Amino acid sequence: MWSHYADEHRGFCIGFDRLKLEGHLKDVTSVDVRYQSTYPISEISKKLEAGAAENIDLEFLKYKYSYWRYEREWRLIGRNLGGKGVEIDGKMIRSVAFGLRMKEEDKSRLREILSSSEFSHVQIYQSECNDDKFGLKFTRLN
Repeated sequence: MWSHYADEHRGFCIGFDRLKLEGHLKDVTSVDVRYQSTYPISEISKKLEAGAAENIDLEFLKYKYSYWRYEREWRLIGRNLGGKGVEIDGKMIRSVAFGLRMKEEDKSRLREILSSSEFSHVQIYQSECNDDKFGLKFTRLN
């Protein structure tokens, strides 16, 4: 997902503790994305006909085309947020990984932020090309 969502590896990735996140964010639901070659309209229609419309929005949001399976994505879906963001407590963050092409000054700034006692538990990683196979490897920096 780095190339799609982290500005071609120039950004960073935050690893969250999903259980802490869900426990704190009452109006947010986590959804394990399902990957399929066709969109499950008939399945969703059957649920609507059976009167199970309460969480039908989640049904539409939890599917993605099978090509993207390698992402192993989880989605956090906010309800009743009124267009506002959510506040994340530092205890919910497990790790931060720097992208392959992240600028040194950006890494320094992020390390400065993470040096606060609020983030002392956060593990910091540097992503690197994996010479043996496609993909990335991560070296722990702290």
